[in-house]
Amino acid sequence: AGFRYILVHAFGGSVLMAGILWHLGETGSLLFNHFEGGIASYLILFGFALNAAIPPLNGWLTDSYPEGTVAGSVFLSAFTTKVAVYALARGFAGLELLMWAGAIMAVYGVVFAFLANDGRRLLSYHIISQVGYMVCGVGIGTQMAINGAIAHAFAHILYKGLLFMGIGAVLYATGRSKLTELGGLSRSMWLTLIFFMVGAFSISGVPLFSGFVSKTMTIHAAEIAHLGAVVLLLELASIGTFLSIALKLPYFTWFSTDRSLKPKPVPLGMYVGMGLTSAICIAIGVYPALLYNLLPFEVNYQPYTAFHVIQTMQLLIFTGLAFWLLMRKLHVEATITLDTDWFYRRPSQLAYNVFSVWVCRLFGAVESLALRLVWFIVKLSANPPGYLVEMIRSTRYVFFHVERPAPEPATFSPDRYRISLGVMVLVVLLCLIVLLAWDVFI
Repeated sequence: AGFRYILVHAFGGSVLMAGILWHLGETGSLLFNHFEGGIASYLILFGFALNAAIPPLNGWLTDSYPEGTVAGSVFLSAFTTKVAVYALARGFAGLELLMWAGAIMAVYGVVFAFLANDGRRLLSYHIISQVGYMVCGVGIGTQMAINGAIAHAFAHILYKGLLFMGIGAVLYATGRSKLTELGGLSRSMWLTLIFFMVGAFSISGVPLFSGFVSKTMTIHAAEIAHLGAVVLLLELASIGTFLSIALKLPYFTWFSTDRSLKPKPVPLGMYVGMGLTSAICIAIGVYPALLYNLLPFEVNYQPYTAFHVIQTMQLLIFTGLAFWLLMRKLHVEATITLDTDWFYRRPSQLAYNVFSVWVCRLFGAVESLALRLVWFIVKLSANPPGYLVEMIRSTRYVFFHVERPAPEPATFSPDRYRISLGVMVLVVLLCLIVLLAWDVFI
């Protein structure tokens, strides 16, 4: 997973660099401003889209994040994709393609989160979903939408880090992260459950938690822009988020069938980290001005209106009621979910053979041929007359069908044809006489 992560980002970085150099060649400037179009802009957009894990460029995220260390996954979930969101907001705000990509992305991540069995993979798919809100806000492009995207990115860093810390504490204590292997931890890890639920309520947009004051801003911006289809997709993603993270994941981890697990104690440092992050999530949810004062544009949005609160609570309450009614029939299965990475994993072996194995074999054959040629030239230069005689003989045998004599018992020795020392001295003297005569008479 780590190697594939490197390859994907090396490819994305190469495309991004190609776009930057192309832009430099066209404009003569490296200023990072709003891009208007052209090949350079599309190359740069592709590089940032891959880093933001916009489908179908998302396979690297759900492949690598669940395999990291407990602390490593926290940092990866917090920063990697949000840098891309910031870059998209700087260079591509108002691009309609991003609006639709973000809305579809929000639902896409939720659907695959339902299918996930591993807790950290489930959270990884929800990174894709939540980044979809941000990308959608960037695509809408209004001041409120940009504020919503940036606010949600800030809130996401906090609550997603908290969620990964919570499930990471479970992994540390039990050595397991698959939902089919967990259950019955509500008594032994109740404090971790409390902190995890703070993150779950935040990502679900429950009032009084950080996600509510950021996510609803993006949805309201879509409503003002009369984008009914976008609003519907974002609301569906909100319902799916609450269902999978605030209900499904805690239920199968802490409350489902008791697996008789004996978790080891969680270090105090983990509790301190989760506690501080939980406090910040609640503080932002209760007092949104802490976050709104940091946004790039003036905020003219009030999240705690009766309409927003009632609408949100209706969605959450009825979703929770449906889960409670169907809870006894719910179960998870140990399955492998195929994602968009399947499309480039399948031809990857052929690509590896073409661009690596076969190319290396070609280079090896050329190198071997060159070494043989060099060795032949070295041997030939050591005794040209001897090898010339042998070459003439071999040519006569091949082209004139002259009967080849019986092989000599001794191996071929070019010294048999080497010019004698006396003849060489005579040749040198003759050359010297010719040179002297040339100087005297000419």
